[in-house]
Amino acid sequence: MPGLENLAVLRRSFFWGLWLVSGVACERKEAIQTAASATPSSMRHGQSVRAEGERFEPTAAFAIGTEGETSWRITLALGPTDCASLRARYPEHAASAGSLDLWFVQPVGVHGERQAWSLRGGYANGLNAGRSLIARGAMVDSVTANETSVLAQKVEFALQEREESGRLYRFDGSLAATNCGRVVRPEVDRPQAKFVLRIGSDAVPIHGASLRVEGTRHYLRLTRAPHRCDSAFTEGYDFYADLALEGAPPRALFVALLGDVFPESATGSKGKESFSVKAQNWNGGTGNVVLDLAGTLDAGGFIVEFQGEVSALRCTVAAP
Repeated sequence: MPGLENLAVLRRSFFWGLWLVSGVACERKEAIQTAASATPSSMRHGQSVRAEGERFEPTAAFAIGTEGETSWRITLALGPTDCASLRARYPEHAASAGSLDLWFVQPVGVHGERQAWSLRGGYANGLNAGRSLIARGAMVDSVTANETSVLAQKVEFALQEREESGRLYRFDGSLAATNCGRVVRPEVDRPQAKFVLRIGSDAVPIHGASLRVEGTRHYLRLTRAPHRCDSAFTEGYDFYADLALEGAPPRALFVALLGDVFPESATGSKGKESFSVKAQNWNGGTGNVVLDLAGTLDAGGFIVEFQGEVSALRCTVAAP
């Protein structure tokens, strides 16, 4: 019968439309949930830090770093803060008491290649003063960044305050943080256009050079990010190199690769016999010291090549 056939067609059309609307609604719900789980500025995945058994529930997470460097500092904030306030204080720690700062670094291999990411340590902000945290154990699968977020995946750590019986902070999960960008150091940029520092096959751009005196030795400090004689290297720098010099005219003694991207054993003097150092204004007392360097030193397996002219700030010791 035509009437029944039309009714059947209408019923099939109704249920097909209902299924389609339901499917679209489900997809929309899943998309919203997916977007929420990917939203930075908070700790997702249902994870939290545990501090001596107590849950530590940050309200937001922010990532920040130094222009010219590679490390990221992820701040797990308890109180109100934002990128603007963190950038204004950087490299000082967040003003909000109770927040945690975590330093993620990507070490450099002996040939200059990037290695797996690691967690160097952390810092717990207190009401009146903070406390540095040392890593009792830490693992990181990867750290990736884009314009809006920094994601540290498969992070597992146990960080403890340095004081005896200090609190132990534990975490196992992933961290999604708002990307606050990299901050330009306030020091004057002094690019060394006539000089090449090479570690393995990797040429390192140098934007800071200073020469300081300790006893009978002079130390030429080279950095990727700018620095002054009074710059603090405890935060914000993950790479710097010291070339020890002695005598007049000066001769090379050893090189030390410092900062969080190198192991503590990256020091050596092999190759110093053929290392050439020519100095201008070495004993001038004022003004920059110009050094012409040519040679290669083995720093515990890291082959460090110096080639060209460096104009270094002369660091003088203030009179007592």
